[in-house]
Amino acid sequence: MTDLIEVEKDEHVHVPITNTRVKTLCKHVFASMGRMKGSDNMQAQYRGQIRGTCLHLCGPSLWMMINPTDIHDPIVQIFAGEEIDMDKFQSSASPDTARQVFNVAHNPFAATQFFYFIINVVLNTLFAIKATPDRVHSDMGLLGKVSAYFGIVKAQGQGSLHVHMLLWLQGTPDIETMHHLLDTVQFCKHVKEYINFNIQANVAGLDRSTVTHKTGAMFYCFLLF
Repeated sequence: MTDLIEVEKDEHVHVPITNTRVKTLCKHVFASMGRMKGSDNMQAQYRGQIRGTCLHLCGPSLWMMINPTDIHDPIVQIFAGEEIDMDKFQSSASPDTARQVFNVAHNPFAATQFFYFIINVVLNTLFAIKATPDRVHSDMGLLGKVSAYFGIVKAQGQGSLHVHMLLWLQGTPDIETMHHLLDTVQFCKHVKEYINFNIQANVAGLDRSTVTHKTGAMFYCFLLF
């Protein structure tokens, strides 16, 4: 305690710590914080990894947030123990709204399982990314082949999870080249054609009421130019 009081006085007058025991304690605390999710040290490590990836691969091609609906989705209800036949699914087959909310509130682990299930499906299906214990495999996906990706999982005020992700795509131009290309009529025409062909605001055969009852994950994607 005497050592800490002495160091506190030094800190108050902005004098560097010279007490060897306190310096050793600070090193251990700093090392421990580096393994704690959400700590300042861990966030600094994340920023360093992102900067290093940007230096190696240039800036990211895509920023994405995936925010699955974790209460009324039938998949999360299955994780919570409900018997729902997804092969013969109908909106009326799910429990009523009150029971859906009750299931998730009393089984947060089911909501977590659902979140990681959806994220893995998105990575595997849309971006052809498959993580194994020893390495990450990447094939040709919806937007091309992913060179690297980085994601941070966060919890909202109500406790539901969402993820912010950066993706680097192979063959994408750097920022200066992209600015130059965007000034050309031909490249802008290609971008418009790609968006019109690949991004749809509706699904054929589904009306508004059907989509409302079968809402899945919400995806927000922004191209970074």
